[in-house]
Formats: sequence, structure tokens, C-alpha cells
Amino acid sequence: MKTKIITDSTCDLPAQFLQEKEVTVLPLHIAKGEASCLDGIEIHPEDIYRYVDAGGEICSTSAVNIQEFRQCLETAGRQYDAVIVITIGSGFSSCYQNARLAGVGELVTATVADVSSFRPPQGRFALLCNPPYGERLLDIRAAEELYKSMGKLFVPGKGHKYFIITADEDFEKCFGRPADKRRKLYNGMLKCQFYMYFRA
Repeated sequence: MKTKIITDSTCDLPAQFLQEKEVTVLPLHIAKGEASCLDGIEIHPEDIYRYVDAGGEICSTSAVNIQEFRQCLETAGRQYDAVIVITIGSGFSSCYQNARLAGVGELVTATVADVSSFRPPQGRFALLCNPPYGERLLDIRAAEELYKSMGKLFVPGKGHKYFIITADEDFEKCFGRPADKRRKLYNGMLKCQFYMYFRA
């Protein structure tokens, strides 16, 4: 089963990982003065910092539009068995709504559920999550209790892959087993680890 992951440019994963996993990143639009630039392609964070430091107005963003999502999803739908779309939360941006309005609803399934209800699906799958770190959501003790629950529910198996982003340095201890691989990354200014579990 071939699965395609599509996300928007608020995703803060290393470029090498995105390339290795063939993740498609759709850029948000950045308004810089009178110009509209594609995030990560025509403009980068350092460009924005220089512009504002030189007296320019703070830049604003607009979501990936419906046509951009439609074109990407239609292409992926022809080439892959399943398509997963991960966007910035609907409370912050209209990227999620635009993905659903792109006219290819049969390719996108959105589900909200408590982690305690998780059961590994049949066959091969990849689960990517960014649980609370005890920073903005939950306190550290509650977050670590959540990691313990995840460790019990995210069971190893053939074709089972789990990818978890967190800033908690004790995550592996709480989760109950060391990651098969991990990589340092940043969520904004917060140093995190990307924990990868893929061995049966």
C-alpha cells in the first residue's frame, strides 16, 4: 500500500526527512508589503526578520487555497492508495477547511479521538503525532502520564510505524522503550526530538 503525506509549510520537520519520506509541503502565502510570496520558496524566515528589522511592517499569512489543495490531492489520488493531509489546526488557519473543500473528500478522512481509544489498524500504517509537552497544554506530569499510555497502546508490529515529536527529554523513559531512531528539531524556538519507532 502506497501512502502519500501532504502538509503545509507550518510543518517544522527537517528537509532531509521530508525528502526521504517524499512528503509534499504546500506553501502558505506570506504578505510582505505589497508582495505575496510563497513560504519556504520565495521567502524564508531570515528574509522576514531582515525586512522587519529594516522598518517594514510585520508580515501576515494566508492559507493554502482550495485550488492548490485540489490540484495536489487529485495528483496524489491517482498515484497513491491513500493520502494523509496534516495541516495547522483549524483554530489557527483555514488550511484544514480548504483541504476539505477541495472537492476530493473521498481522499481525505478527518477524525478526532482520545488516544486511549487508539487501536492499531490492520496491515501497514504510519502514525505521526505531536502530543502536549507540558508547556502550553497540560503540565509536565499530565503529559508524561499521556506518554505512558501511548507506550502501552502504540505496540510494535510488522509494518507499524510511530513518529512522535516532543520537547520532553524523558519521553523514552515514560514511553517505555527507546526509539529506533531520533532526530533533533525545533518547534519554533523550542528544542524537540523527533522519535521514530519502526522496528517490529
